[in-house]
Amino acid sequence: MAKVAVPYVNYEDLKTYLGTSETGDDTLLKNLCARASRVWEMATNQRYFYPRSEERLYDHPADTGCLKLDDDLLEVTTFTTSNGDTDIDSDDYFLMCGRNYNLTPYDHIEMKTSGDQTNLQYSGTLQQANSVTGIWGYHEDWNYAWRNSQDTVQNETQISASGTALTVSDADGANLLGVTPRFKVDTLLKIESEYLYITGKNTSTDILTVLRGVNGTTAAIHATGTTIYTYHVQDEIEHWVLRLAAWLYRQKDNSADMDRAVVTDYGGMLLPSKIPSDVAAAAELYRRWK
Repeated sequence: MAKVAVPYVNYEDLKTYLGTSETGDDTLLKNLCARASRVWEMATNQRYFYPRSEERLYDHPADTGCLKLDDDLLEVTTFTTSNGDTDIDSDDYFLMCGRNYNLTPYDHIEMKTSGDQTNLQYSGTLQQANSVTGIWGYHEDWNYAWRNSQDTVQNETQISASGTALTVSDADGANLLGVTPRFKVDTLLKIESEYLYITGKNTSTDILTVLRGVNGTTAAIHATGTTIYTYHVQDEIEHWVLRLAAWLYRQKDNSADMDRAVVTDYGGMLLPSKIPSDVAAAAELYRRWK
């Protein structure tokens, strides 16, 4: 199982943004896409804009009808209380973003007053009395974060749980929205419930090289013909990180100046000494305030 810090922009898109088709700087551009993504996370107070499947533990709260979360929640797999002794059914709670039931990401879980389990409990110790296993990350339109690539698994009969060569129909074809190429290096895929990460692409053989079972998911067998989905960060996040990555590229000859770190006025985080003011202002809109 691999943990991957997914870049929010891709070097192929960055090349288009920069108006270049030269390949000499591809490695640099890939690195800058990753760096810009990590800088964006620092500027938003360690908020992550890609999905991860994981369990998070919480102490018994003073308000036993509400569990406040310390990360952005997108969906729940399992929710337990009483130090793991009691599973809470999805019919017994609401997922909330502020006072809204219809927005993601969720910041707390509210117990239904009419449910079978109306209060959170503990058994023996208040510590780690509650656990939430699910998909975590920031996305305001989670229902549309995964897009149909218009492609499927094309390995003979299946791809095994350990296979790292994923054969597709057309690696450079258009996705559901007509965008090409449908598959890009350093992007996240989903096949059934497994997340995969593209590390290489051969357009002549239509084979993707992938990391399996990344970010808390489990590698599994997938039959030929199974639909492949691609993850898409919010458009506005992609725009600002793309802008930052392009700026970093244009400043590459001033690396000594860029490497200086400063303490910001909002939370004491270390950032490059200079980033575009419009990017910094946009990051403030997404900054975690807790």
